[in-house]
Amino acid sequence: MPPYSDAVSRAMLACPRDLFVPYPHRVEALADRPIRVEAAGFNISAPHVQAVSLQALALEQGQRVLDVGCGCGIITAYAAYLTGSSGEVVGIDIRDDAIKLSSHNLLALKARNIEWVSAPWSPSVPPPAGLR
Repeated sequence: MPPYSDAVSRAMLACPRDLFVPYPHRVEALADRPIRVEAAGFNISAPHVQAVSLQALALEQGQRVLDVGCGCGIITAYAAYLTGSSGEVVGIDIRDDAIKLSSHNLLALKARNIEWVSAPWSPSVPPPAGLR
């Protein structure tokens, strides 16, 4: 695995993948491979793919991010961690089940991770109607 920035490594450690994987797939969560979530109609990319993507994005504090096709919300969570409390991150998806899963996962993360409390995400503020 190529070396990733400390920021990407910290984001991935702060947002554990097994928290974002639907329960029936949790046994697969820590393997470095994609997970097909057939019931929800999407895939969760392998961790090394997520890390490469985050490294390429080079997200910084205060940036604004739109995660199109947010699925389980893990990339949304990484982006929120990387952009910090001065950033803004919105995850959107055309599947209502994905939005529900993502919202649930982000709330669970916020409840478990003290470092997450200052992150700029709120499930009580839905995306603009044109983006649903």
